Amino acid sequence: MLEGKKTRGRQRIEIKELAEESKKQVTFSKRRAGLFKKAGELCVLCGAEVAIIVFSPHNNVFCFGHPDVETVLDRYLTGNHSSFSHTTAAELMNRHYAEAQEELEREKKRLTEIEEEVKRKKIENNGEYFWWEEAVHENMELEEIEHYMSALQEMRWKVGSRLEQFRMMRSPIDVSHYLLVY
Repeated sequence: MLEGKKTRGRQRIEIKELAEESKKQVTFSKRRAGLFKKAGELCVLCGAEVAIIVFSPHNNVFCFGHPDVETVLDRYLTGNHSSFSHTTAAELMNRHYAEAQEELEREKKRLTEIEEEVKRKKIENNGEYFWWEEAVHENMELEEIEHYMSALQEMRWKVGSRLEQFRMMRSPIDVSHYLLVY
């Protein structure tokens, strides 16, 4: 058996001020989100620069801007009608990318050096390598050293606990104090 439609669906509404405060707030929130979404789409599709400033019924301010509100407002207020420099933004992003690539290459090189050092030490010590015998790296920052120290302390505690477990398992248990005398 088919049931009737439970909602009225999407309906056209008469455009007039809403009387109820709760309906005003809900409508404002939904329409503001839709307005900002459409503005964002306009920016992406057409490369437009957009600034929207909206005051809610409760006098809260909401802003949307591409590239940002301040840039668009400054451009409007100063009368500077030259477009936002997309090449400048692209150049900035390319520079950040290049710096990140350089840092990645430095870290790869450092990893290779560490791996070669480990291999060399294994050869010197007949296949054994003990990382705790290494000196703390000179280039470590204070935060890295503190983290290293806390990790070593935690490991020391765990090794001590495990050692105590082994000692408890291997030592003969003195049961004389558990015996009851009748």
